Amino acid sequence: MKAEERKTILLVGGRHLTVAQIRPFTLKGLYLVSCDLSTLNENTAPGIFANAKGILVAEPSGKYGTLSEVFNRIAGLATGEGLALTYLPCEPSDIKRASGLMAQTPFLELVEKGKQWVYLQHDVDVLAESLRGHDPGPGSGRANVVMLGEEFILPADHRQLLLRAFWDASDIAIEKLSGGASAPGAYRVYASLCNRNGRQEPTPFVFKVDRPFKIREECNNYREFVQPFVPFHLRPGLIESRCVETPHLAALACNFVEGAVPLETALSNGHGAGVIFSLFETTLRGFRHQTLSSVMQPNVLNLFVKTRVKIAQLRTDTLKLPRIAQAKKLGFSGEPEELENSISQRAEGMESLHGVVHGDLHMGNV
Repeated sequence: MKAEERKTILLVGGRHLTVAQIRPFTLKGLYLVSCDLSTLNENTAPGIFANAKGILVAEPSGKYGTLSEVFNRIAGLATGEGLALTYLPCEPSDIKRASGLMAQTPFLELVEKGKQWVYLQHDVDVLAESLRGHDPGPGSGRANVVMLGEEFILPADHRQLLLRAFWDASDIAIEKLSGGASAPGAYRVYASLCNRNGRQEPTPFVFKVDRPFKIREECNNYREFVQPFVPFHLRPGLIESRCVETPHLAALACNFVEGAVPLETALSNGHGAGVIFSLFETTLRGFRHQTLSSVMQPNVLNLFVKTRVKIAQLRTDTLKLPRIAQAKKLGFSGEPEELENSISQRAEGMESLHGVVHGDLHMGNV
């Protein structure tokens, strides 16, 4: 299910726009609606911004107070709900003053390069087209959020992204995921979704929060390296309509495979042989088959060992450190670093096919 398209542009600043200035927005399917900034705060913002696509500042000549307020007080509230910030000056020369005000705004000067959030434009046709193309994503829903499992604090900005990603949920239960999660926030979410057939039973999702460029990179990697190689019924599908972004944080959502256990657990339970066969001969076979069209190259294996094995992490990770002692109990002699060096030396000069691999393949992640 996709959120309803947002078409409202909130007009602030007190300037009266002419019919000619309003027409470009109307032709783009956008609706200008006056907004009172004095009513905007953290509590009212989700409701006021629910159907909005952006804020348009249009002040009388020589006035910059509203623009300053939008940049300093409203920017975080608006962009947190996905809205673009736009400015239509009286004179083209006002753009320079607006750029100066924006440069002095701590919130905006830290915005990452990537998605554009601020548009300063004296050409109303260009401004209307920019707003038409801006994708705000869904606005915040009103789900009741409860924590599951081990007690943890859900940051306010993570909660906001959660309510936007699951705008159509009546209730959300969330628990923090551990092991293999390098992002600032990785969660298992059970959302009771609402549609025309009524309220559904809680559905499990994985919800991950990180910097916008990291989330964009992970989504792109999924599209480029997972969808073409892993059978659809064996991969956690990325849910594009529930991926949301702000200037400083973004989140992705994907399906959660219930009943799955880490490879490490399967090995410990004595089910390793069948699981490993299934993993490499079924789930990941597309990666291996892709190498058949490549050319043999020297030192591919040696380079892989040096850059990807990262055996030194066994010494620094308290969860992995016991594996060294366990290996010695099972008959391993020497040190892990010696084994890594030995493999690397044996691989020196060895020719090999090469291709795409699962970049985070380890026993706790499969």
